[in-house]
This record gives sequence, C-alpha cells and structure tokens, in this order.
Amino acid sequence: MKMAKDKDKKTRKPNKNTFNKNTAKENRKAVSKCEGTANSSAQNRPNVVIDQPPRVMDQKEEKALLKTAKAMYKEKQYNQCLEICKTILNCNAKCYFGFLLSGLCYIFLNEYTEAKKCLKAAVEIQPDDVSGWKGLEMYYDTFNFNDIFYVEVLRKLIQVEKDNRKERTLKLFKSLDNLGKTEEALSELFAYLGDVNDESEVINDWANDIFKALSSKGCLSEDGIRLARFFSPSMEK
Repeated sequence: MKMAKDKDKKTRKPNKNTFNKNTAKENRKAVSKCEGTANSSAQNRPNVVIDQPPRVMDQKEEKALLKTAKAMYKEKQYNQCLEICKTILNCNAKCYFGFLLSGLCYIFLNEYTEAKKCLKAAVEIQPDDVSGWKGLEMYYDTFNFNDIFYVEVLRKLIQVEKDNRKERTLKLFKSLDNLGKTEEALSELFAYLGDVNDESEVINDWANDIFKALSSKGCLSEDGIRLARFFSPSMEK
C-alpha cells in the first residue's frame, strides 16, 4: 500500500487552478511589458521622424519642386506653395528656399508666428543671403512688431545694402527709441549722419521723430546736445 501511495504522489497531475493562476500572471506581465514598449516607441516616434526623414530627395527633384513652389508664390497660390515647401523640408530640413518661401507665404496668410519661425530658420541656414533678412524686414513692417531682433535685422540690412539706408536708419532709430534705448538710437543716427553730405536735410526729414526722442531724454546726452544744434533751426521753419 505504501508503494501505491508513493506512485500516486509521483504521477499526480498539477492542479489546474494553480496552473491557470500562474499562467495568467505571466501573461499580464508580458502584456504590461509590451504596452510599456509600445508607449515608449510612440513617445519617441516624432523625434525619429524629424531626425530621420522618410526618404532622401535628390537635388534634381528638389530643384524642380522649388521651381514649382516659386511659381505658386508668384501667382499668390500661398497654400499650394506651402504644401510643396513642406514636402521639401520633410526630406531636407536645411533647405534655405523652403523656409524662405514658407515664411513669405505665412506673412500673406497672416500666420505671423509661423512666418517669423520660418524666416529665422532661413537666415540661420544662410546668414549672408540678403533675401532672408529682407523677408524678416517685411514681416516686421507688415505686422508692425518691434523687438530687439528687429534691431538686428535692420543693422544687418544697413550693413550689407547701401540702398534704402536712410529709410532703414530711421526705422532703426524709431525701433531703438521705442525699446527705451534712446541713447543708442541717437548714436545710430549720428553714425549715419557721418556718411552723408547734408545733415540738415536728414534732420528736416525726421524732425518730428527726433523731437520726440530728444524730449524724452531732456537732450542731456552728448549726442542729444549735438543733434539739437541741427534740430532747433529745423523746428523754427
């Protein structure tokens, strides 16, 4: 009888309830692990897309698309131009003209946040190309914004382009003065006056703006006193 009992103990089958509990527990662990991996993958997916474009566009194809985008822009088909630029930028995140055209389109579509973002990206890629800086000047003039970056834009354009220097110097003067940098504004004005033949002509043209700047500072600065010598006769006329 003892041998029979021992035999029964050795050949006894595992309890079904115990087996099911253990299996379910393991399954839950596996599912939880998969879900965690999936969530992690989903969170990281956008970075992968940005860092690794879905495909590489050859230069010939990119050039052809840019030509089409420029044609759409000239025809004022801004949304169509944007779609083409997005396709290009998805494959080449350093495409200067892709950002430039996008920024200009966003200006005309009154999307000022995207406009500035794209145009800043353009000048970061090609800081020596004047088109990007002109695009930023257009952005500020269109939306009538003023910040310290506008000062940088104007200084860059004054530096690289002799045309419209007088107009841009006045813009720079106003921008700095409105930002509370009147001393700096007057210095910029005198830097310009040093390069022109007829200082009084410039003063006459800008009389009202200069008067406001001098009044706000009480004409106490060296530049302010110097400027007042030209400015006073202009106001008497």
